Amino acid sequence: MPEMQLPKWTEMNQHERHLLIGELIDAMIYSGAAVAVLKDCIEAFRAAGYIKSIILPTPEIEQNGI
Repeated sequence: MPEMQLPKWTEMNQHERHLLIGELIDAMIYSGAAVAVLKDCIEAFRAAGYIKSIILPTPEIEQNGI
């Protein structure tokens, strides 16, 4: 069975991306269970090799409060 072609982040339009991230953040604000589920999902992504790089703030940004 051929794998279904799913859109990557860059193939989604801006509205779809903002909606997806906004809903994830909203769920995590109001539910500890949502945080736990997302953490499990990220661990599964890592194990599957989907995570190629991690975006972290630089020390300069943290010091400036940006």
